[in-house]
Amino acid sequence: MALSIKAQPISQALARAAERGLMPTALGTAQIRDQVAQQIVRNAVFSARTTNAFYVQFLKAAVERLLQGGRGNDWPQIRLELRMLLQRLGYTPEKGFPGDAARGVPPAEPGSLRDLSSDLRLNLILKTQEELMRGAALRARGLDGSRVDQFPAWELVRLIPRQVPRGSRDSRTKGWPQRWVEAGGELRKGRMIALKTDPVWDALGDSSTFSDALDVSHPPFAFNSGMGWREIHWREARELLDTPAPSQVARQPEQAQKVPATKPEAAIPKSKFSVRGLDDDRRARLAAALRKSEARHGVITSATVFSMGGPVDA
Repeated sequence: MALSIKAQPISQALARAAERGLMPTALGTAQIRDQVAQQIVRNAVFSARTTNAFYVQFLKAAVERLLQGGRGNDWPQIRLELRMLLQRLGYTPEKGFPGDAARGVPPAEPGSLRDLSSDLRLNLILKTQEELMRGAALRARGLDGSRVDQFPAWELVRLIPRQVPRGSRDSRTKGWPQRWVEAGGELRKGRMIALKTDPVWDALGDSSTFSDALDVSHPPFAFNSGMGWREIHWREARELLDTPAPSQVARQPEQAQKVPATKPEAAIPKSKFSVRGLDDDRRARLAAALRKSEARHGVITSATVFSMGGPVDA
């Protein structure tokens, strides 16, 4: 029974997306992996070298819109809005956000993956964030008590083909079967299958083991992987994993998320708006626009964002 990430209930993915905090950061991907606790990364919206909290908040709302779908919530529209917002906030690839040079953020080549306004970067961040939310919903659904009885295991399978898959000669990366074994999994007739409560799922997404991992215990385990889950019925699981039938075993509790002891526990900081680099007039108009939007809608709308460059009441 193959289940793609996109087939999961939207309500679960939306709920997961709405629960996350914001983490503006000047750190790069490797620095985030080394210096920030996995628990924070797992429960926060962030993008490497993205220091402006207002932009990160809008990015979080954009992911929720993608999950919801419907008119005006499509990829081209959201990419356009994000690019326009970056311009309003004074972002350039060469200088970043105002004040980024003092924070140690290096310049980016226009159009490259490090350029926050490029199609490459916008597509990657939106796709990764959307798939993370759908993957979390898939995991929650799969670990439901009644469902885990009938489908006690997952199989890691390729859902989306890649021109240069991991493990190929040109990729210069470890392939998924090799990762599977290094994460503590056992190949069953050449297939990557384990119980849903097996610690292999935590280890497979652990960035302390695999540098491109996303520190999650569900697909996508790594950036741009194309891999996903297939649920395994208990009859097939009994044959491959030597597990008993549902009537013969009590439900197993979900395993706790693994947090490396070397990384400190910390709370996700509350959302803050970054106004560094704005003159006094623009700060005053931005503050008025935000108060007006929250009073009227309870949220910050795209119309509010674009009013920053002109009269607040426009």
